[in-house]
Amino acid sequence: MTVAVLAFLATAVVLALTMHLHLMSRWLERPYLLIFPLIGAISSVCLLKSVQQRKDLAPFGFSTLIFLAAFGTLACSFWPFMIPFALTVEQAASPPASLNFIFWGAGLFVMPLTLIYTFVVYRLFRGKVADVGYE
Repeated sequence: MTVAVLAFLATAVVLALTMHLHLMSRWLERPYLLIFPLIGAISSVCLLKSVQQRKDLAPFGFSTLIFLAAFGTLACSFWPFMIPFALTVEQAASPPASLNFIFWGAGLFVMPLTLIYTFVVYRLFRGKVADVGYE
């Protein structure tokens, strides 16, 4: 199954590059984009080796790295567009007043308070609940 997923990913990348010339030109203009598929290919080889060696934790890490490499490839291929070749990030963003309100209100006030509250609650109830187990 792992080999089938990796083959599907490779096929999707090749088809996307050959069917959409906008993407192909971006990849030719920016060869540093090859770092993401390279990370994915190396992680795929390491994933297959770790599965053969029956390691427990390594396949999860390599699978996560493959996903991140695929997402990075997709994101960098279409940057700065949110909707490919139609709507840019700047066009899709909220007005500056809304973004300032979110930054100052949520980012610098609500988020720290939430983190402090969570920390205090975890410290307060640490060790007070007995392990009931799930049987």
